[in-house]
Amino acid sequence: MGFDEKIKQLRKKIEDALLPLIDSDYVLWDCPYHNNIGDILIWQGEIEFLQKLKYKCLDYASKDTCRFPKLSEEVVILLHGGGNFGDLWQEHQAFRLKIIQAYPNNRIIIFPQTVYYQDEVMMRQDVQIMAEHDNLIICARDQKSYEILKMHFANTILLLPDMAFCISYK
Repeated sequence: MGFDEKIKQLRKKIEDALLPLIDSDYVLWDCPYHNNIGDILIWQGEIEFLQKLKYKCLDYASKDTCRFPKLSEEVVILLHGGGNFGDLWQEHQAFRLKIIQAYPNNRIIIFPQTVYYQDEVMMRQDVQIMAEHDNLIICARDQKSYEILKMHFANTILLLPDMAFCISYK
């Protein structure tokens, strides 16, 4: 399989899994308003992916700029993917948990993440908070993260490629 075919295959996997789940207007939060080029490329992939939707983006925000607006329960909350799920980058995880608790009736989709925990107590606390949300979908971007999520988290867990694969390259 050549490069073009592989990229198309990875994009299709993302689109087949996520497009049906984003069934109304949405917000994209935890955007990387910082200088990590990898996170910015993932964000670009998310933006290009979302352009395929017939729904509109109501808000973009980072963990620092999100003001927790009142949202209709139909609004889907999308959280930026990357490599900060767990206890290594605690400010991003704390933001995710705050969103999950503040919007218990909205569908929340965490775009593909790498998962890492050093502290098992913290992981159990996160598991408990996330289990209380009935419509939370967590996407892992690698097999090890997927296995951790499937083993410990009660939510819907998907294994999907990194959103950066949605960037147009031609």
